[in-house]
Amino acid sequence: MDNGFEEFDVNYDEQIKKHKLKKNTIVALSVLAVIVLVVGIILYKVFKRYSDYRVLNSIDKENNDNSNFIKYGDGFIKYDNDGITYFNASNRIVWQQSYEMKKPQVKVNGDYIAVANIASSQVYILGKSGLVGTYDTALPITEVEVSGVGASVVTLEDGRINYVRMFDTKGKMIYDIKKVIEGDGYPLSVAVSDDATKLCISYLYLDKTVPKTNISFYNFSEVGKNEVEFLVGEFNYDDLIAPEVRFLDNERIVVVADHALLYYTMEQYPKFDERIDIKYDIDKVFFDKNSIVLIHKVDSGEKVNYQLEIYNKKSKKKLSYDYDFEAENVCVMKDYVMIYNSKYLRMVNYMGGTRFEYEFDVPLKSVIWISGKDRFTFVNTKAIQQVMLK
Repeated sequence: MDNGFEEFDVNYDEQIKKHKLKKNTIVALSVLAVIVLVVGIILYKVFKRYSDYRVLNSIDKENNDNSNFIKYGDGFIKYDNDGITYFNASNRIVWQQSYEMKKPQVKVNGDYIAVANIASSQVYILGKSGLVGTYDTALPITEVEVSGVGASVVTLEDGRINYVRMFDTKGKMIYDIKKVIEGDGYPLSVAVSDDATKLCISYLYLDKTVPKTNISFYNFSEVGKNEVEFLVGEFNYDDLIAPEVRFLDNERIVVVADHALLYYTMEQYPKFDERIDIKYDIDKVFFDKNSIVLIHKVDSGEKVNYQLEIYNKKSKKKLSYDYDFEAENVCVMKDYVMIYNSKYLRMVNYMGGTRFEYEFDVPLKSVIWISGKDRFTFVNTKAIQQVMLK
């Protein structure tokens, strides 16, 4: 029967399969293109090589200016015996605070800064808006640390007795740890957690003239109240001296000893995680929140070279890098590290590839990472420069 319509033999299942295959192919190709693009961007950033830098703005320095510089906020702080200044990422002054200190020690944790007059008794606490509080310890200070909430910890000396005391931002004492040097030892280093509830102290003591180390952990929360003097754990070492302890986050602690890195976790009570033995004499140690940087000399007989090693807070070695010039300082970033002295700078990635190197006519004093991969503050003997690598 002719109904006026032309008949077709259509396989609908086959058509649907072809349509789905085409659609899936397009999606897969789109995802692959995105992956290739992302990988390309990452590789470009990691392997990009810079040849020079451009000065965005500059501030002249006074002659004989012996100020020190530390990264802070979106910029940096500059401090000396007469005061401290906060500069933002555009090299503009946000605030200034004057003081008179013969030997200022400055520590930064998040938004807070502690400035202590070593061998004297004055402490200043500052934040993003300037001065938060100040107090007098009445005893000579040997070390200061600051938490992420502004509470500060000071180590004090009084003859044969030493104290580790925490103060709030207004100078009210929160706790006091008293030790007799002859029996308990001398505190080489103190670290406080970001929330100010935990404390780690490295003590050096003598056992029949043999130097030994005690690492003590304190918890000032409700958990620690159930323990004698808030002491929640101790670890003793007969073969190590530990001049540096540091909280890498609120629960992760690293102890830098003369020939080892010791990692602990402390949620409420400390737990020993790992020991990494170091087979060389450590010359310099640098920290940031995510990394421990160790530098030592490598004497090959003909020439003294250097090696830099970087470990992360999970005890993984991120970089081992050999170089042939004496580095006075480092600037650590997410994917790079800058090694520099007054005349020469080299930036390498964590695969050991050189991304930037430069020889300076004017002696370089400090390098501070500002943002991204290419913005820095270069401080030399004549100026403070905001620069962009190119």
